[in-house]
Amino acid sequence: MSSSSHSSSSHSSTAIDEKLAHLSLAKDSDVIDSEFDFGTFDGIFDYLSQRERPRLSPLREPYEPDLRDKIEALSKAAPAVRAALHVLNDDLQFALDNYCLAKRDVTPLPDRTCSLLSAIIHRRSKLYLESEQMWKTIKHPLLNELYRDHGGPVKFQNAIEGADGKRVSEARRAPLEQAQFEEMKTIAKWAAKNSGPGKGAKQ
Repeated sequence: MSSSSHSSSSHSSTAIDEKLAHLSLAKDSDVIDSEFDFGTFDGIFDYLSQRERPRLSPLREPYEPDLRDKIEALSKAAPAVRAALHVLNDDLQFALDNYCLAKRDVTPLPDRTCSLLSAIIHRRSKLYLESEQMWKTIKHPLLNELYRDHGGPVKFQNAIEGADGKRVSEARRAPLEQAQFEEMKTIAKWAAKNSGPGKGAKQ
């Protein structure tokens, strides 16, 4: 076979491989788009609920960058709902800056659910002292449900602080990661059920 024939065959093979790869990616994208409706709370929540178990403190933020705009597009959702989804997406700083900080001359003030999320954001950011101070002032209907099996939010945080970033076994760290995952999902579901447009300050 001549060198020109070999070159032509090689280019043809490369073009076919690239086309197949493109079709494969398009197929995967179609499957994802058809399975989750990212224009709704349920679609985004279901997607994030099926992710791998989040780390106690994320190595990077956010987990899925493309979801930030999709969450923000839920314009009819209460601030607490969007904040909870951002936290579930490990978009901690964005949630804190946009929903969970009381800003001068800005109303309404963060609601009880956003204050709860703020303590979790500080804990997941390893700002344990600040988070502990917050837990002492937070009052929320979910506190008992979330932390009754852990001796309260401060003891739960102490357990996390003792395990995060240290050489501990998977057997010790995994239950805490799963408990934290369930904590964040429970808050998001509660916010979606109990918060509505314009009702954020009451929740």
